[in-house]
Amino acid sequence: MDSIIVNAPWFSHALAGAMLLLGLLMWLFGGRALRVAFTTFGAVGGALLAMTLPEEIATGPVRVLAIGGGGLIGALLGGAAFRFSVAFVLAGVMMLVVPVLTADAIERYGSPVAAYDENTPLADSEMWLDGVPIIDEDLDLGAILEQNRQALEVTGESEFEPGQSTTPDNRWEVWIDRCERFLHELSVELETEWDAMPPRDKSFLVMACLGGLVLGLAIGLAAQKFAAVMVAAGSGGVLFLPSAVWLLHASEAPTAWLPSTPGAWVIVWIGLSAIGALTQRYLIPSSKKNGSKDED
Repeated sequence: MDSIIVNAPWFSHALAGAMLLLGLLMWLFGGRALRVAFTTFGAVGGALLAMTLPEEIATGPVRVLAIGGGGLIGALLGGAAFRFSVAFVLAGVMMLVVPVLTADAIERYGSPVAAYDENTPLADSEMWLDGVPIIDEDLDLGAILEQNRQALEVTGESEFEPGQSTTPDNRWEVWIDRCERFLHELSVELETEWDAMPPRDKSFLVMACLGGLVLGLAIGLAAQKFAAVMVAAGSGGVLFLPSAVWLLHASEAPTAWLPSTPGAWVIVWIGLSAIGALTQRYLIPSSKKNGSKDED
C-alpha cells in the first residue's frame, strides 16, 4: 500500500497537506467558528431547500425571494438550535466511537476463535483472521491494488477496466475506481464479520451504540461550551490525523510506530481531541471581555 501512496498523483499529496493545515486550525481555533459554521450550514440548507420548490409555486423574482427567505430562516434556525446541533453531532460521534472501542475489547478479551487449520474447510468466522488466505481473489483488495499498480507501470493498462489506457487525463477516474472497489470490498467484509459474530457480541455492540448516543446527548446538553470545542477539536483531528499518516507514507518515513488497530487509533484521536478542546477552552485567550459571564 505504501507504493500506491508514493506513486499517487501530486494533487493528492497537496490535498493531504491542505487538509492537515485545515485540521490543525480547527483543532486549535475551531470552537470559535463553530456557531458561525452551523449558521452557515443552516443558511445553505435553507436556500437549497427553497430551490427545490416547483416553478408553479415560485418563479422569477418570487423564486429569488423564496431562496433568500429560506436561507435566512435556515441561518436563524442554525444559530438558535446551536446547543441541540452540537449535542446531536456529539451523540453521532459517540455512537461510532463507543462501538469501535467495544469491538476492540471483544476482539482482545472475548471468546477465543479457533486457530486456522489449512487441512479443514474454511469457516466463515475464519475467513477474516490474519494470515488466512482468501480463496476468492475478488476479496483480496491488497493483491488487486498491487496488480493494478504493476500493470499501470508496465503496460499503462488498468486491471480495473480491461483495455482502459491510463493517461494524465483519466488517472483520476482510475483512482475513483479504486475507491469504489475498496468501499465495496469493505462492505462485504463488514457484513461477513457481522454475520459470523456471536449473538452476545452483537448485543454488546448494540448496547454500546445506544450508550454512546445517550452519553453524547447528555454531554452536549449539559456542557455546551466544552461539547462545542470537543466537536471542533475532534473534527480537526479527523482531518489532520489521516492527512499526516498519508504524508508520512508518501515521504517513505518510518511508520512501524503507528497504531495498528482501529481501537488504538480511536484512543489516539480521543486523546488529541481532549488536548485540543482543553487548549481552546482554557489556554487560548477568549475574545470576550473579562467581565462576561461564561456559560457551561
